[in-house]
Amino acid sequence: IIPPAANTVISLTLLSLGILLRFGYNHFPIRLFTGKSIHAKLLRAFLPPTIFVLLTIGIIESRLFWLSEEQVVFSSLVILTATLILGFIIMRISRIIGNDIDHAFEYRAKAESKLRESEERFRKSISQAPFPAFIHSDNGQIISLNNAFTELTGYTTHDIPTMEAWISLSDPKYQKKISQHVNNLYQLKERIDEGEFPVFTKENKVLNWDLSTATVGKQPEGTSMLTTMANETT
Repeated sequence: IIPPAANTVISLTLLSLGILLRFGYNHFPIRLFTGKSIHAKLLRAFLPPTIFVLLTIGIIESRLFWLSEEQVVFSSLVILTATLILGFIIMRISRIIGNDIDHAFEYRAKAESKLRESEERFRKSISQAPFPAFIHSDNGQIISLNNAFTELTGYTTHDIPTMEAWISLSDPKYQKKISQHVNNLYQLKERIDEGEFPVFTKENKVLNWDLSTATVGKQPEGTSMLTTMANETT
């Protein structure tokens, strides 16, 4: 007598091959198990072990107990039915969980895309502003200098990639004081008017700028961004 689990294995194998040959990978029901969706990944993770456990139970049953032919057929039907029922349950649960997670990922991707677009519009507005302005982060990096800043000072982010590099170009007598002032800016919660500061251009000309700084959010890696704007007083 062939063990009931062996009958089930052969039946499921032939059924799977028939479905695969008839419909291919991109059609139902094969497409439920393929692809990169969370639903497909959950099915691939849970369905095979479940079927394996049921078939193993059938093999153990056939080895430990003497079964008549009627019992063998009945046992095979029970195992096959249990496999189909559990498979259906797993498919439904995987679909519900997978769809929820996929929707969450899709929502997050759309939110990140909108955030990037918003940041791009903000940076463009700063870049085209008629007054000197720049964006920097609380780790000291200068993210961008606008056109007015570069036109008046001659500097680009290649010349002053960090606040430390910019401070090093100021009057040595005030560098320590300016550095402390900049560090205090990184604790800001709201806009602050900093007052008037001398700014040295690339040609060593001194400009007097009235500065103000405000926080503008965080970058993806978590660092805070600030924007500093200047009103030239001389």
